[in-house]
Amino acid sequence: RRLYASGFQIALDDFALKNEWERFFPYISIIKFDIQAQSFDEISGYITQNRNRLGKVTLLAEKVETQEEFDRYRAFGFDLFQGYFYSKPEVLQNKRLSQNKVLQIQLIAEVNAQNPDLAKIENYLKSDISLSYTLMRYTRNVVYNTRGIEIVKNSTLKDTLLYLGFNELRRFVSISCLTSIANVKTTELYHMSLVRGMFCELLAKAAGRESLSHDAFFCGLFSLLDVILGIALEDLVKQIALSERVTQALTDQEGVLYPFLEVARLYEQQRWEEVNAAAKSLGLSPEAVIEIMKRATTWADNIAF
Repeated sequence: RRLYASGFQIALDDFALKNEWERFFPYISIIKFDIQAQSFDEISGYITQNRNRLGKVTLLAEKVETQEEFDRYRAFGFDLFQGYFYSKPEVLQNKRLSQNKVLQIQLIAEVNAQNPDLAKIENYLKSDISLSYTLMRYTRNVVYNTRGIEIVKNSTLKDTLLYLGFNELRRFVSISCLTSIANVKTTELYHMSLVRGMFCELLAKAAGRESLSHDAFFCGLFSLLDVILGIALEDLVKQIALSERVTQALTDQEGVLYPFLEVARLYEQQRWEEVNAAAKSLGLSPEAVIEIMKRATTWADNIAF
C-alpha cells in the first residue's frame, strides 16, 4: 500500500490463479500470466470471473512462443507480451525476399558501404516514391533542428542527400527500411531493434569508445534482422555488406562490438548479476546502464517518420 501510495507501478510475476491474490488487486498495475503453466481456458475463465476486481489492471502474457498464442491472447484483451516468440528466429531455407524487400536490403547495403555511391542511392530512392518523400521531410526537420537551416521547397533528392550527410542518411535508411519490413508479427521486434541500436551506441560512448559508436548502433539495430525476415544472419550480412566488426559481432558473437550487444541481451532477459558484471568490464556502473536503457527506450518510442 505504501509503495502504491508513493506512485510505484507494481507487477505481479509468477501469478497463480488463486483467490488469495485478490486483496492485492487494488494496488496492482500489471499481472503477468504464465501461459505455459496454465491453459488458455483456465486463464480466460479466471479473468472473466474476476473482471470487476481486476479493474484497470493491465494483462501481460509471458512465455509466448508462437504466433497463434500471441494472436489468441491479444484477441482476448492482453496488452503486453513476453517470450521466446520475440527473439527466436524461424529461419526458412531458400526463402525469397519480395522485390520491394530486396530493394530495401540493397539500399541498406549501399548506404552502409565503405564508399557509398550517391547515384545508386538516388536511383534506389527514386524507385520508392513514399520513401523519397519521407526522406525529404525527415531531412528538413533534422537540418532545421540541428543547424537552424531551412531547406528550400524545390530542393532535389540529390540536394536532400547532400544536406543530410552520410551518417544521418545511414541511420534514416536503416530505420525506415526496417519500419516497412516490419509486419504484425514483428512490430515489437522492430521497436526492440531500435532500442538495441541506440542502447549500443550510447553504451559505446559512455565506455569511452566513441569511435565504435556508429558501428555499435548498426550492430544493435540489425541484431534481430534474422528474426524479422526469417533468414539466417549469415546470409543476410552478405547482402547488407556491413563492416567486418559488425558482422563479427552478429554472426560470431565476438569482437570489439559484441560486449555492447551482450549487455543489451542480458538486460532484456533481466539477468541482472550478469548485466552488472558486463557493465563493470566496460567501466560502467549498473546505474549508468539503467539510465542509458531509459534514454534508448525513450528515443525508440519517439521515432516516427
